[in-house]
Amino acid sequence: MNKQNFLESELPQLQELFYEKKKSTEESLERDKAGPHARVIPEFFLELGREFLQAGRGMDDRDSAKGLFISAALLGEFAYETVDKHSYQVLLEQLNGASLGAEPDIDPFINLKSIEKAIREDPRKEIEDSEAYWKEKRQDLPSNYPNCDHGLPIHFLECAKLMLETAEASNNSALANSLAISAKYTVMNIERTYEKDAMLKYYEYLRG
Repeated sequence: MNKQNFLESELPQLQELFYEKKKSTEESLERDKAGPHARVIPEFFLELGREFLQAGRGMDDRDSAKGLFISAALLGEFAYETVDKHSYQVLLEQLNGASLGAEPDIDPFINLKSIEKAIREDPRKEIEDSEAYWKEKRQDLPSNYPNCDHGLPIHFLECAKLMLETAEASNNSALANSLAISAKYTVMNIERTYEKDAMLKYYEYLRG
């Protein structure tokens, strides 16, 4: 689905898309007998999408809610693409049976009050701030974590970038703002996967 299709979709369609992709992702993980370390990243971003939906349902403004619903649908699509990619299947095979220690204890984080405040800002400022934050983390994360393969984080950074591009394509300030702040929270949560060692656990065994 392209940016315009997302912008033209209604809330029930976006919610249905998220849950369709969530179901397909979970079915793929079950079919591949994925262990906890192989499941943690796609499941983490599905949970972030679910939290965006929940936050959107709590919004009085429909346009603000729609930005969060679009972000959830995008996360659902990208989570499914993650487990559907050949590189992920290869990684899964290598991880199966590996001794990686305890499963990372990690939950996504969003702040509804912060989102509500950002929605009242000038959309140009919010998009510019989020874009600057995206560029900073796109450069810094690989440098700060040199022992980690960055394919999966970059995949979800591209999801955040698409949120920003969709915000730029919108003529509705509340919708653009909620997309921009969703992109920022997505990037923040990508960084959390590094900080909590979720990414490093993936590649600890692969480094040998």
